[in-house]
Amino acid sequence: MLFTGVYDHSIDAKHRLAIPAPVRSQLKTGDISAGLYMHIGQNDALWLWPEVTFEKLAGDVEPTLTPSRNVEAFDEVMFPLTHRAELDSAGRITIPEMMLAEAGLGSKVVILGMRHHLEVRDPEQWQQRMQRQSPRRGEIAEQAEPEINSTRRRSGDSGGEK
Repeated sequence: MLFTGVYDHSIDAKHRLAIPAPVRSQLKTGDISAGLYMHIGQNDALWLWPEVTFEKLAGDVEPTLTPSRNVEAFDEVMFPLTHRAELDSAGRITIPEMMLAEAGLGSKVVILGMRHHLEVRDPEQWQQRMQRQSPRRGEIAEQAEPEINSTRRRSGDSGGEK
């Protein structure tokens, strides 16, 4: 699944966030809407992964009875603080209050398509970030290219059209 775009939305008094219709259509598998996993990302935004994506990424680590200290520390800060949410009949998810507070989210939010996940952010903070980043688009792309290409090589994808 590839997520793109910016969607202006709101969170209601019951902490419910409506997932945009174009995104909901991507989440449907057959006649069943899958759930979303949510976690506060490294950038302090609320990250949302489709259930299938999150479970694939989380399951790609080889299981062991004796994980390294780094993997153990990661598991401790990732999985207990991750919440799974089902979409209700109106296409909404409920966000735990502690996640709203940690991400600094109020009633107005933007939902951002970020390749393999969604991010929910405060609109003013997003605008400020874009004002800082926009003049550097070329530089940012240039700096990211080697890492993106390295990831493609490891996964066996040449990055070209098929």
